[in-house]
Amino acid sequence: MHLPNTPGILPATMNSPPSLLLTGFEPFGPYAQNPSWIAAAAVAERLPEFVVARQLPVDYHIARRSLLDALCELNPLACLCTGLAPGDYFRLEQLARKPQKFADLPGEPQYPSTWPWEPMEAIFRRQNIPHRRSTDAGRYICESTFWTLLDYAATHSPKMPAGFLHVPAISDTWPVERVVEAVWEGIRSSPEDAASRPERTRL
Repeated sequence: MHLPNTPGILPATMNSPPSLLLTGFEPFGPYAQNPSWIAAAAVAERLPEFVVARQLPVDYHIARRSLLDALCELNPLACLCTGLAPGDYFRLEQLARKPQKFADLPGEPQYPSTWPWEPMEAIFRRQNIPHRRSTDAGRYICESTFWTLLDYAATHSPKMPAGFLHVPAISDTWPVERVVEAVWEGIRSSPEDAASRPERTRL
């Protein structure tokens, strides 16, 4: 089974968990609008039977708690967190490093992403959406949230595709509508079956 007219994530049934938990962040600092949340909410609105969107606060510990609460409540088949990063391209984050603020928590120093990026990259290439793989998620709340997600997956759901996508800030090059459509196209390429993903290999 797939998302309607797409090769995407499994649809949820009445009594099953959502196919995808998609998160974005609230506005912060100089950014009156955060396109990560606007895009996440728009995708969930288009596919409410498949995708649940949750907004995360820009705070290390509250964002961590909010994400863990959503994961435990929803038990999604896959989770993609998104955030805002300066630049004119999408960043497909490949690993998360444990933040110093979480030094007292158990968990590995870093985890590799378990999201299969190739389908999204293929869509982005076909549609000339600038993007690149990144091994530096910024050492800020985006990276701490990504680490929290991967740590949760490693200990609770090792077959769950889990990743982090950085979107560009709203600008003349990237009006919010263009960011939303790019995220939508990327989600339409999402992995077919979260339950079939291979076990994680730790770094």
